[in-house]
Amino acid sequence: VEYMKYVQENDLMVAGSMTDPKGDRSKKPGQQADPDLYVHIVEKRPDGIVIRGAKAHQTGMVNSHEMLVLPTTNLGAGDKDYAVACALPVDAPGVVHIFGRQTNGERRLEGDIDTGNAEYAIVGGETLTVLNDVFVPWERVFMCGEYQFAQEYVETFASYHRQNYGGCKVGVADVIIGATAAMADYNGTPGASHIKDKLIEMIHQAETMYNCSIACSAEGHKTEAGNYYVNTLLANTVKLNCTRTMYEISRLAHDIAGGFIATLPYEADYRAAETGPLIDKYFAANPAVPTEHRIRMARLLENMTGGTALAEAMHGAGSPQAMRVMLYRRSCVEKAINKKKAAGLTKGGLRMIKWRDEFNTGVENLDAQHRRLFEIANEAYGLLKNDLRVDKYDDIVAILTELRNYTVYHFKTEEEYMMSIGYKKFLSHKAEHADFIAKIDGVDLDRVDANQDEYLRSTLDFVCDWITGHILGRDKEYAQA
Repeated sequence: VEYMKYVQENDLMVAGSMTDPKGDRSKKPGQQADPDLYVHIVEKRPDGIVIRGAKAHQTGMVNSHEMLVLPTTNLGAGDKDYAVACALPVDAPGVVHIFGRQTNGERRLEGDIDTGNAEYAIVGGETLTVLNDVFVPWERVFMCGEYQFAQEYVETFASYHRQNYGGCKVGVADVIIGATAAMADYNGTPGASHIKDKLIEMIHQAETMYNCSIACSAEGHKTEAGNYYVNTLLANTVKLNCTRTMYEISRLAHDIAGGFIATLPYEADYRAAETGPLIDKYFAANPAVPTEHRIRMARLLENMTGGTALAEAMHGAGSPQAMRVMLYRRSCVEKAINKKKAAGLTKGGLRMIKWRDEFNTGVENLDAQHRRLFEIANEAYGLLKNDLRVDKYDDIVAILTELRNYTVYHFKTEEEYMMSIGYKKFLSHKAEHADFIAKIDGVDLDRVDANQDEYLRSTLDFVCDWITGHILGRDKEYAQA
């Protein structure tokens, strides 16, 4: 609260710093080969903490006063050091901003036509912001290890961000639509029926985004703290629409404007005495419109409908998949699950596998490893039974990775033991090991994401059957050799 008052009283601009570089997307923050790919706490002091890492795609960072560091994903118990939220000045010691290259960055230095947007030129101005052991005093630390609340941080911040896309992108769309209508006039085709139809479709797409933004705001509610929070389901609908509609609006703009928006000569050539009159002559269209006006409008469309602008419409405030996860989580799916329980429908009779004395081979270290495989299988069972976790993709990948890695370790130990006792069926036994690893390596992650519980259940069935059958059958043979 005190920090909020400080920002308000001093009229400060705060950049929301949520997106980490992420590294290997199949791994949680604490599993990355390089721990710095997610911002994390490296030291706790009596007077504060020290953080290290980076935040990517930081729009407006270079013209902000402060940055608010937040976690970028849900976290587990193994990610406590990554559960950090804090505020710091953008010029704090150890902070390095690396400015992103823009589609038309250097054009600002060459005149005002080729920039497209003659007044401002740059689309957003994003940075890679590196935090090299940055100190943050305790009064500016809002989360320090409380990983259980990371998902709530992400959901709340992202929902506000996605809500305003229905205003931000509609503002951009309005400029594109106006510029496209002007280009139709400059080309001499404002009255063509197909041009009107396309402009109407662009307007429809833009107003649909705006309607969603208004709806998620109107359907919001007042919190106990007194502020207002948007409707999360509708806020994510806003942004998911934006990832599609801005591309369609831009496509129609290109269709109406014509291909010359991508092949125009340099502004310097237009200003040159030798080539300028030729460009003026051959790029003329509507006699009532100066060629320079047509070129300027074309450059504006080029700037606003391609390159940085489109990629930002897709991935700003999170990728489309992030919105889909939120829609699934916030929709009636959980209600449907509860109804399924009430109807007495269960998960097909799948049960935890329990260690029994008959699984003992008598080789102590191998039996201990077998027990660990049972534990991993039961972790998968627990995840399958957890109906409150709608998006289980990261956890499924983590369990499969642990299962694969531990199984490789166990098979190596078991094979070394069989060789040490001169076990005659060693080669056929080893072949079964290789076949199991091949099946785990053959997991299709796209199928996992498409139907998580079904894939987890089928994988668990296979693993449980294989482990119990292999131990009671093949492993018992070397124990008796």
